[in-house]
Amino acid sequence: MHSPSSVVRSAAVAGFALIPSLTYAQVDSGAYLAGSFGVDLQNSRGTTTSTKGTAGSADGTAHFGTGVTAMLTPGLALNNSLRTDLELGYRDKPAKSDGISEQAYTAIANVWVDVLHQYGYFIYFGGGLGGADLHLHTNNGSDSSVPAVWQVGGGAGAALTSHWEVSADFRRLSGFSRSKFDLDNNSALKTRLATNAVTLSLRYSFGSLSTPLLSTSDD
Repeated sequence: MHSPSSVVRSAAVAGFALIPSLTYAQVDSGAYLAGSFGVDLQNSRGTTTSTKGTAGSADGTAHFGTGVTAMLTPGLALNNSLRTDLELGYRDKPAKSDGISEQAYTAIANVWVDVLHQYGYFIYFGGGLGGADLHLHTNNGSDSSVPAVWQVGGGAGAALTSHWEVSADFRRLSGFSRSKFDLDNNSALKTRLATNAVTLSLRYSFGSLSTPLLSTSDD
């Protein structure tokens, strides 16, 4: 006959042995594809304008209207708390009274950490590095630049079904240095890409999510 202490020890050992299996049963891994659409909110940015052939320059501010942003993101969930993806984005900032508008095409490799994903909901945070094809248009002309960029971000969402997730997201994107734009034969403008975006995203996981909020016929 086993003593009470040996029974407790056996139960404890069995419980700890079950912890990895319970954890791994929650793991959601595999490829996914996400689409995002939202608004770009950074509406002013410092500039420096110089005239060719002279030593002087003038500091100013570029003003933009609220823009739009769209992203297509293929990625890979490594487990229920870690993801990596390639975020392909487009941002369009319209001109205001000073006549400066901007478009940017971006490609950024990210790493994201998901929290509480095993409950059907999740929050996440992370960031990445990449590049931008940046186009600036003014009343004096247009030019483009290709700066290296970084971003940080995060969001919150939910697994709706065994394959579909939805989230609200924030991105802070910035160039590492200022880009130079030759706007005409006489002047040049320098400014650093810096923008904030708020989006809604819909994500399809090719693998099956273990804790969806809704039950469907194909779960």
